[in-house]
Amino acid sequence: MYINDYNISMTDLVRRAYLFAKEKHKNQFMKCEPKRPFFDHCIAVYNHLIKNISIDYINFDVLVATALLHDVIEDTDASYEDLYKLFGQNVANNVLALTKNKNLPHNEQISESVDRLKKSSKEARLVKLADRYVNLLDIPPAWTEEKCLDYIKDSIIISQGLGYTNTRLKCLLDKNIENYIEMVEEIFDEKVL
Repeated sequence: MYINDYNISMTDLVRRAYLFAKEKHKNQFMKCEPKRPFFDHCIAVYNHLIKNISIDYINFDVLVATALLHDVIEDTDASYEDLYKLFGQNVANNVLALTKNKNLPHNEQISESVDRLKKSSKEARLVKLADRYVNLLDIPPAWTEEKCLDYIKDSIIISQGLGYTNTRLKCLLDKNIENYIEMVEEIFDEKVL
């Protein structure tokens, strides 16, 4: 069984993460048009990582499992305990590190998340950089200019705070932030930054 065109076969950990994430996200759809299954986002994060990083000095299986599962605590009924039992401490800790603390005010969530990720594994930081890159490919139609501006500012915090993890992913993210700014300016017909 393969995830994509890269012919990277699935280990047992990756296969279980793939099936678990696909099941947990099965009734969820992305906010952008056209509506696509949310699980496609998880695969896009994985694909971005595989195309753009060297797998030296990382735990590849943990990276892939983390990429596939990165939103399950935040967006589904899955818990840290579920992930710990099914996928082990490394994957569970990574996904928890990638989960925003919704008990904080919204304007503090990204900074706190970046601070946590700095203390987390390299695999978790790589997934965050790839996740934000993928998230910047589209603008949800319901988003206001203010929401888009907040997202740009949060993206810059992520790039500046975690970019040291992988310079290629940082450069790609920075370029995508620039592209996103241009899309926002075109949609709202004004300079935003």
